[in-house]
This record gives sequence, C-alpha cells and structure tokens, in this order.
Amino acid sequence: RRARGTEPLVEHCGERGPVAEHFVPWQPPEETDSAASDGCRMLSHPVRPTWDKGTSAADLEKQEEAYFKGWCSRTSASIEALGPIAADVAPFELNLEVWRQLWRVMEQSDVVALIADVRNPTMHIPPSLIHNIVEVQRKGCIVVLSKCDLVSQAFVNRWKRYLTAKLPSHVGVFEFVSRPVGDELPGGERGAGGVGARRRWIGRRVRQNELEAHSRATAKGLLQCALDHCPAWRGRQDRNDLQGEDDKQEELHSSYSPRGSTIQGHGPGGALALGLVGHPNVGKTSVLNTLAGRKAASVSGTAGHTKHLQHIRVDEAVHDNAFILDCPGLVFPSVNSRAQAELHGLLPLAQVRETMSGVRTITEALPLARTLGLKMPEWYEDDDPWTPLSILEAYGEKHRYFIPRSGAPDIHRGGLELLKDAKDGALLLAYE
Repeated sequence: RRARGTEPLVEHCGERGPVAEHFVPWQPPEETDSAASDGCRMLSHPVRPTWDKGTSAADLEKQEEAYFKGWCSRTSASIEALGPIAADVAPFELNLEVWRQLWRVMEQSDVVALIADVRNPTMHIPPSLIHNIVEVQRKGCIVVLSKCDLVSQAFVNRWKRYLTAKLPSHVGVFEFVSRPVGDELPGGERGAGGVGARRRWIGRRVRQNELEAHSRATAKGLLQCALDHCPAWRGRQDRNDLQGEDDKQEELHSSYSPRGSTIQGHGPGGALALGLVGHPNVGKTSVLNTLAGRKAASVSGTAGHTKHLQHIRVDEAVHDNAFILDCPGLVFPSVNSRAQAELHGLLPLAQVRETMSGVRTITEALPLARTLGLKMPEWYEDDDPWTPLSILEAYGEKHRYFIPRSGAPDIHRGGLELLKDAKDGALLLAYE
C-alpha cells in the first residue's frame, strides 16, 4: 500500500459524486455459485447457536466458542478466495464478547434500529443482518440515516427513495439530524462550501432551547417510525381497522399520543425495547442521546468508544414506557478496502500506519489538489502527475508540517489530517 503512493492519481473530474455499491439482498451461500460472488453481500455475520431454557450456561458458552471459531475460519477463507485484493480488505470484528452483545440486543429488542452514515449507506447496511432481523427473528427493523446535516436535502431524498425500493417492504427508513439546521449554511446550501466553511459548519454552536426542541421532535419522529415497523404495533393497528371509530380513538389516545403504550415489549416491565446497532462511528451515541433527552453517553469521533451494552430509558416526554439497548459498534465482514474503513471512521485513526491509500481514495472521489489549493512541490517537474505522495508533500509544505532535523514535509501528519477531515465531513466524501 505504501509503495503505491508514487503511482499517478486518476483525479475525479465529474460533477456527480462517487458511486456507492448497490444493496444486494443476502442469500445463504448454498443458494449462490460462490460465497464471494456478490462481494461483501455474501459474507454473513455470526448468529447465536440455537439454545433453549434447558441449555446450561457452560454448554452454551462452549457451543458459541466452537461456532465462532468455525465462522472466523469460513469468513477468512471466503476473503482469501477473492485473490489479490484480499490483502487490502478491511479487518472485521474478531472478539466473540462483542458479537455476544449484538446477539443480546437482537434477542431483547422489539425493534432494531440500524444506524447508517448517509454519505455511504450501503457500506453500513449488512444484508445478512437485515435478513436475520426481519426473516429469522421476525423483529421490527428501521434504517436510520445519520449525519444528514453534512449533505444536501436532495442527496438524502435520493438515498431514502433508493433504500425504500431495495430494502424489504416492512423495513423503515428515517432521516436523522442531531442538531437543527439554521439559515447560515456554507455556500448557501446544506452540504456545500469549502473545507474551511465546512469545518466551521461542523463545529457550529446551537442555542440550548433550539437544540432541545429539535431533539424532542426528532426523537418523537424516530420512535413513531419504530412503532410503525414493530410487529406488535402493526398487529394492533390491524385490529383497530375492525373497531368502531370511538373505540379506535380511545385506544390510540391511551397507547401513543405520543406517551404511553399498551404493547408488552421485551424491556423491563413490558416496556418497548429499541435496539441500536451498527458500525463504529456512524452516530449511534447521538441517536441514543436524542432519544434519552440528555447526555446519556459521551460522543467521540474515535471508533470503538462505546465498550459495553447499555440500557437507557427513553425520555418520558417522548414515551413513558420505552427503553434503548445500545450495542457497541462492531465492524461486519465485507470486501470494502481498509482505506474505505479508515475514511468512514470504522477503524481508529491512531491505528493508521500509512495514509496514502486513503488519500488516493479521496482523490478518486474529489478534485483534492484543486479543493485544497495545492501547488506541486518545486522538486517535481511542472508536467509531473499528482500522486498521493506529492499531494501529502504539498499539503505539508502549505501548512508548514515538517519533520524536525531533516526538514522534510511530515506526510503522515498531513495524511492523518486529511483522513480526519474526510471522516468528519469537512472533505465531503458522499457516495451517490
């Protein structure tokens, strides 16, 4: 990967953004010619082995360990079968304890909310997980598109239409914005503006009363979307269709207005249980805090900040009998490149050993040299093409990032800064 830093770049020159992967519904490997025929879509996540009340804890633990060991071997073999690109595939979660927390959330939830970064949603929606939630466990499921304030409303609408058409008919799609979007937008439109303007936009301050009103309205909308896609709630709505108008209005008033619910959920005391799952750094904690109506968990841009399963009560002003089950972020197996995982925050930046692959990925999606106003370093010829190395050297010179003693441009520091800007949204890496 480091050696490719001197290979010429193919700069993005179109008006539309890079193209994302299509969503391909998951199928069991025996139903396809090859386990990797549809790339990451045929790589499954681990599911908990079958158990019942008669299974002892020790026996279940042994079954899980044996199954997980076999799953890791099969998944690694499927990736190795991809050939030369296998060496560049992003690593996936290999800690059984983290997967066990996902299993608990899936079992204890009435509705599962899968959080996906709107800049590249299909990368964050594992088809095997959708299949397991909807077809196997028969749970409600919604996809929450996070970080929508980083892109234009038209961009969000295109993805909502696409996902509504491609996902199973009873999977909902919800647009989530953690902070109110005011009138002062970079470049006059949400999602526009240069790097500096977007950095200021990301770090903008919001009045407390505006934030509270926005968060409460968003939480009510999200919870209503979850209830609309909860099997128990849908079943009761079907029964309402057979009731008289007076009985129907009385039940709706007593069950959700928006407070209260007669649903017997999996939460404490029969409360509705909403599970939050997804990749690291896609905004699960922001969704959690919005639903809780307070800072129930700290927000961090570092992948893996949430360590353990959390049970948090939903704000009583939103719903007086609902709980949130927040699962730690985990990386599902896929054939996405390691550079893609780094740029989307799935891997901590502190673990990035080389940044040139990430810079190459950014440049293939954005005219990076022109966006940053870079000039070719003087030790290159005028007609030399841009390479990841020359971009990082030019960036280091422009910002005066130099290595002590040698005086050479600090390309690693500059590269980490560019990767962070792409992860945070200052460099808009949004896939159509």
